[in-house]
Amino acid sequence: MGHEAARLKLNGKPLQADDLKPALTELPVKLSELTMHCSAFLELRHRVSPYATFMAVFNTSGQPAASLPLLATPEGVPMAAQLVGRFGREDLILQVPAQLKRAAPWLGRKPVL
Repeated sequence: MGHEAARLKLNGKPLQADDLKPALTELPVKLSELTMHCSAFLELRHRVSPYATFMAVFNTSGQPAASLPLLATPEGVPMAAQLVGRFGREDLILQVPAQLKRAAPWLGRKPVL
């Protein structure tokens, strides 16, 4: 998908700036479940794509975005939202995580592994 196509549509709808989307569409897999080997890169990409649906679109579009650890499952697994900004407004995308971190510190939030 080219930059222009990514900017124009996401699932048939126009992309919205200053938007909040799920960072992952499913809970993360366990450590070592997905490994990176050069010979199996396409297989890894195919397996990872469903988890990071929105990330790929905004990486391609060039819009600034940040993944924010906002919630956790009852088991303590971190869940994040992705904040997407307008083109050229990286300053806002950097301010929001800083404000959230001050309001609800992330230090000490660790899942049981």
